Amino acid sequence: MYISLHERFPHFLNNVVRRQLTSFPLFQNKQAVIASTTMNTTLEQRYSIKFCVLLRKTRIETLAMITGTYGEAAMSRTRIYEWFNIFTEDSTADAIDQPRCGRPNTTSVKTDEIKALLDSDRRLTLRDISLKVGLGTASVHSIIANELGMRKVCARWIPRLLTDEQKLQRVTDSAASLKRYRNQGNRFLERVITADETWVSVYDPETKQESSIWKTPNSPSPTKAMVRRSAKKIMFIVFFDVRGVVLCHAVPIGRTVTGQYYSKVCTFMNLLIYNIGRS
Repeated sequence: MYISLHERFPHFLNNVVRRQLTSFPLFQNKQAVIASTTMNTTLEQRYSIKFCVLLRKTRIETLAMITGTYGEAAMSRTRIYEWFNIFTEDSTADAIDQPRCGRPNTTSVKTDEIKALLDSDRRLTLRDISLKVGLGTASVHSIIANELGMRKVCARWIPRLLTDEQKLQRVTDSAASLKRYRNQGNRFLERVITADETWVSVYDPETKQESSIWKTPNSPSPTKAMVRRSAKKIMFIVFFDVRGVVLCHAVPIGRTVTGQYYSKVCTFMNLLIYNIGRS
């Protein structure tokens, strides 16, 4: 069983640490750091290795003393041999890692470059951008999400794309309807009839939620055969007002609903309302 080097030679190690810390430029208040902080485990092991080198211990003896003293907290054998070789070549080497300059910060430059690419083409993929700017896809995604605050979304489906003239006509009609509502109130809404189309399957089986029942813990669970929805469908044109459905028109199978056909259905709807009004 090995005795801790810090316990065996406390004055020597404390003097060595004090000389190293007082020469380290990052410590502004050196006396306060020495008095208020304890020795870092890794730094302590490095000085222990340096002390073993000064005692002319071999690498194997140094490894045994470090692992026996620190146990699971000991550095790996590779790191111990690495620092042993450093202190063997130069006994005055510093055990504290010197600050490194590192790579230049190019985030701002890359951010501007990525923004320019996205402004030119919003459909670029992460791989396309990474190949053009020379960064990994993860770095590109981080810059787009965190720096630019952007995310990729799919186009939203809408019934149809309108031209500028059609949009203007809808705005004009909406403004006229709103004006009439302000003058007539609910009487105007009671005279409005609108229409919509929907596909209805010939056979629409009961859903799992619709077939659910209440049961006791001892009663058996219900079962049902798997039935697929019928592939045969019929289109219905439904007219309704504030009171409910006024007319439900079934489009013949195989018939295409064009503007001309829709006009005929609306004419029939007007005649129906006229006859109902007369009767």
